[in-house]
Amino acid sequence: MDLYCASSFEIGLYGSMFFIGYLLSCVIFPPLADVYGRKNFVIAVCIIHGLCFLSLLFIPHIFAFYVTIFIFGAAGPLKNMIAYTHLMEFLPSKVSEISGFLFFIDDFLQVICPLIFMYITVNTDVLLWGGVA
Repeated sequence: MDLYCASSFEIGLYGSMFFIGYLLSCVIFPPLADVYGRKNFVIAVCIIHGLCFLSLLFIPHIFAFYVTIFIFGAAGPLKNMIAYTHLMEFLPSKVSEISGFLFFIDDFLQVICPLIFMYITVNTDVLLWGGVA
């Protein structure tokens, strides 16, 4: 992405786009999931995440990155609120403990990834290919 020469506004816009998407999605999607069913939204968030990972890999344009980060933010509540609730309601208690742990690991990656970028590699493609897989 080559953000070393970017202005502080361009760099800060990444986080802002994520949280704007998250905020709007928190207002819109949970009530829709209650009306239309959670299963469709769970499937949609899986497809959306896969497409976003591929977009980040194959469209090297800064505007595409901003749009993708916004979509990642909008998909956050779908995963964290709707998919998690859907899994916890319909799985037996032993399996729900495992799926809860997997959600913990998924969110823990948001803490680990910046550390990987700081100390191991700045190549984001490595993590994106892992996300696609």
